[in-house]
Amino acid sequence: MVSEDRFEMLASFMLLHAMGAKAEFEEDAVKLKDFMPKDSALWSQVCHMGRDLAPENPIFTMRGINDGHNSRAGLRRKLDQRRRSDRRSAGSAWRGVEQRKIRRRRFLQLV
Repeated sequence: MVSEDRFEMLASFMLLHAMGAKAEFEEDAVKLKDFMPKDSALWSQVCHMGRDLAPENPIFTMRGINDGHNSRAGLRRKLDQRRRSDRRSAGSAWRGVEQRKIRRRRFLQLV
């Protein structure tokens, strides 16, 4: 019975998330947070959907789990930071290639 209730709750949150019903999602999440342990799988899934729907809402940060260092959200933040730095370095490398092409064209026009 408990697993069916959790499945129904998750289905309800998934439906609200898919519809983009931000206010209703946040309202139900506040109610759920009062009786759900922070380390439950259901709460982590709700937080993930909540961060997607309402990233400014602090209820979905999951800071209570391992202080954000080993949580899924913490690891996701680290991965996003690495991707951003990779994009920056790839962008500068691309600009270097473009600069070389321009210099080569100018040189060939002079010759």
